[in-house]
Parts: sequence; C-alpha cells; structure tokens
Amino acid sequence: MVTVYCIQPIATVAALRSIRRRTTPNVLFGKACDPMTRNDIIAAKDELRTSFKGGRIEVCHGAYDLDDRLVGRMLCVLARYNRFEEGSMHDDGMFIFGGFNFDWRIETIDGTRVLRVWVERDVLNGAT
Repeated sequence: MVTVYCIQPIATVAALRSIRRRTTPNVLFGKACDPMTRNDIIAAKDELRTSFKGGRIEVCHGAYDLDDRLVGRMLCVLARYNRFEEGSMHDDGMFIFGGFNFDWRIETIDGTRVLRVWVERDVLNGAT
C-alpha cells in the first residue's frame, strides 16, 4: 500500500518557475537557464528531505500496519537524517525507527522530485 503525502504544495506560479528554472538545464519560459551544479542538486534534495518542499512524498508500508502517528514521527526522523557517505548525492539512505527498518530514495520522475520511503523489514519480530 502506498500513501502519497502532499505536505507542502507549491503555492505560487513564481515558486513553480523557480523550481523549473533550477531543475531544467536548457531553455525555460523563453530564457536560457544555467544547469544545476552538483551542490545545487544536493541542496534541492536536502530541502525535500528536511522540509518536504520542492517535491512529493510517498510512504509505502506494505503489509505492516503503521498508524499515522508512527508515520509522522518517522518523517521527523527522516528530516534529521545526516549519515551520508563521502561523495554521496544525498539521494538515499536507511534508518531504524519504531522497530522497523526504513529505506528511502529521492528520484526525479517527469521533472518532479519524489521522496519514497518504505519499510524494508520489521527488526523486532524478524519479519521481512
């Protein structure tokens, strides 16, 4: 089961243009745009992960019965995640919370950043 959370929708046309300008490396709205640098991409991914702005959040808990409170607290833990390897693009990771092993990944789908979080396994009960 996948739950899509629209936590921070884009509020203005100006914000939409700003995001498109940063994510589209060629021409947009008739103007040439500079391509995003590696640091710009990492900053945009960090913004999505830490403040849930600039993309969509999807949580898949599969067969596990996770209540909304646990999902909310798990998202707070995810927002504080900072265990990245040297040279990482800050686009994936894993953490344990509430007895569950959560994996997450940020992908770009049809020009939109999507943060996907899923339960890999139940650590306490050993179920996968």
